[in-house]
Amino acid sequence: MKVTIGDACTLECKVAGTPQLSTGWFKDGKELTSSQKYRISFLNNVSTLKIMDAEKEDGGLYTFAVQNDVGKSSCTASVDVLDRIIPPSFTRKLKDIPCVLGSSALLECKVSGSLPISVVWFQNGHKLVSGEKHQMSFSDNLCILEVNSLSYSDTGTYTCKASNTAGSDECSAVLTVQGGYMMVRKLSELFFSLSLLKLSAVFLCGAWQAHHPRGHLHRQPAHLCDMEEEWTHHHTISEV
Repeated sequence: MKVTIGDACTLECKVAGTPQLSTGWFKDGKELTSSQKYRISFLNNVSTLKIMDAEKEDGGLYTFAVQNDVGKSSCTASVDVLDRIIPPSFTRKLKDIPCVLGSSALLECKVSGSLPISVVWFQNGHKLVSGEKHQMSFSDNLCILEVNSLSYSDTGTYTCKASNTAGSDECSAVLTVQGGYMMVRKLSELFFSLSLLKLSAVFLCGAWQAHHPRGHLHRQPAHLCDMEEEWTHHHTISEV
């Protein structure tokens, strides 16, 4: 018989024979008596041993013996006391994360519970497989998913599910892939002009944004321009 630490365990035997019957319970050969730990009863030819609040040391071989004037008999059972299995529970959950197109994203969460724990990742309900694109690890109760070479298709809801024999738990967060700016013209061109006998220096640089999911290019703070265009910023320093 198997019992979890802290639970009660009951052993029963039914006997037949001519009275008077003498009965006894033994653990690993040592006779037991009724106490706060062991509850022993004999009623209607059924003998019961109840082990209260089971602990590791309560594991072992239990024997029930019965005898009368003409003979005796016994039976034995093994009791195994198991650690209590705690179901998984996330102590630190996933957080929503915005990332730049082409970069990598790191999603982390922490789980507690009895080992072994099985960890599975999902994107929009679809199970992910560990590989070059999705790299997964689970160590010291920390669940990590790294998504590499981000594309717009990587946008979505990511879920981490942890399971053991006692139950399961999960947490989710949204990963958003956004277009990033690239420098297409450096501060390499310096123009001088003469105006009213005063010199001015003009610095030019340009930036282009990768394709945006909505089909527009966003220029900060909130100016829209076509996807095909790049924008140039002019900065003039007077009287150099």
